[in-house]
Amino acid sequence: MKKLVKVVAAALAVTMLAGCGASASSSTTEQASSSQATAQTTTADGKSVIRVGIGSDPASFGPFEAGGNGKNATFRTIYEPLAEYQGVGGECKAVVAKNWEKVGDMTYHLTIWDNVYDTAGNHFTADDVVFVCNSMKETGNFVDFRYMDTCTKIDDYTVELVMNSDIIGQFEKLLQATRCVTKAAYEASSDQMATTPVGTTAYVLTDYISGSEYAFEKTDNYWQSEDNFTDYQYANVDRIEYYYIPEDSQLAIALESNTVDMVNGLSYTESQRFVEGGANADGFTVFENLQNLSQVLFFQCSDNSPCSNEKLRQAILYAIDFQGLVDGAANGQATVCSTFGGNMFSDYDPAWEENPYYTYDVEKAKTLLAESGFDTATPLRIVLNGNAIRKSIAQIMQGYLAQIGITVEINSYEDSLFNTYKSDETAYDILLDNCGGSDYLMTIWRGKFDAKAYSTGGTINGVYDDELQSLMEACEKDNSKANMDAFQDCLYSHAYAVGLFNAQMYTVCRDSVKSISMDGKQFPCVASCTYSWN
Repeated sequence: MKKLVKVVAAALAVTMLAGCGASASSSTTEQASSSQATAQTTTADGKSVIRVGIGSDPASFGPFEAGGNGKNATFRTIYEPLAEYQGVGGECKAVVAKNWEKVGDMTYHLTIWDNVYDTAGNHFTADDVVFVCNSMKETGNFVDFRYMDTCTKIDDYTVELVMNSDIIGQFEKLLQATRCVTKAAYEASSDQMATTPVGTTAYVLTDYISGSEYAFEKTDNYWQSEDNFTDYQYANVDRIEYYYIPEDSQLAIALESNTVDMVNGLSYTESQRFVEGGANADGFTVFENLQNLSQVLFFQCSDNSPCSNEKLRQAILYAIDFQGLVDGAANGQATVCSTFGGNMFSDYDPAWEENPYYTYDVEKAKTLLAESGFDTATPLRIVLNGNAIRKSIAQIMQGYLAQIGITVEINSYEDSLFNTYKSDETAYDILLDNCGGSDYLMTIWRGKFDAKAYSTGGTINGVYDDELQSLMEACEKDNSKANMDAFQDCLYSHAYAVGLFNAQMYTVCRDSVKSISMDGKQFPCVASCTYSWN
């Protein structure tokens, strides 16, 4: 049985495909067909297994390491948060936490369940909450923890968290960012859990082949009772195998050759062979929805880059046909951004669509370029990771900019290096990335443009603008239409950064996968999907 499932994000549900879980309604068309390749649904010893192809490498599993798509794809299998959003715009539900209470302007008392144990048998208590929160703050790798002043123990299962900001939703985002580990297990690890992670989920890492394969197996000692499960605490498969396959074309071949059973975020071009009428449609289901992750463009605005020149930035944006990027990089299967982020958030203003800042205008681009005084003999550096869509965006941009006399160098890096370059003011002139959120558009903006979050005193891309910072802080306290409009105008009129588009997203699975459980970052929570054996 082959299915094409269109998923529309709405409220929370386990069987959805949504962004950073909302419940989903879906229209499904079915046709009878013979399975082209029989899924490997069990291991040699009879355990159920699901094999997942991922396009980014987690590299290691240290809980206090900086993130990246490889970690986003795998970490929920081993680590639980204190609480987490049940999808885009969904409710933030307690997980390891049991409840919390705001007891002051920026002070919270949080109580955890008293029966939480990690997979090594260590009891997770308030001491461990303090250890996790303080460790995540001390590393500097987690933006959300920069808004926490202190975390202190009240009793064995209660802590006091004091924030240094009353930003809307910030406390909940901090809870979602936590990766719960016991201090005992962490200190017992010889490599800071890089290859020996111990979390509180129902799974343990059993196979680690660096840069290739990572496998997890279900234990029989998970601490929580099913009556208290959130959407992402189910363990519906005995063994989960992740295979790092960096190219979309190779991921599609892995599906065809029965090497993997699930690929999230497969490109439109590669996914179409698995939909109705496609060459490999038999035995597959394709889940489709609009990504809450936006493809975005940052200019390096510090004095380290020629793009510190505002007129040069504006010239570049007028030289780009944004719909052309959609047509060329996403096969027309995307929505052009009208802001830095997507249109699925409650604080998004549809009026922005009526008055775009930068419409394709080559002559205006040439005029601004001349006014900028930029020496076109100097090539600009576009930096990105190995993502296929961003590679296409860069190549198309290269052509557009050549029309006005600008030469660009395209530099693609593997994820771990790319993640370090994002905040390196000397590493790029233009950076292509994606950004998403689970609650508000304001949250996406804050993560990149709140200068308080960065040790440089500027934004992630080297903007040092007191007006932008003041407008950002106003949105953080009240994401009203007036405040959001003002920040949007400042960001775009100065051409500091722009959203490009939100693409349709395709998750291709064998028919043994009956429904997809997507977490708040639009990665499948593989353990909580439903399968033919459930």
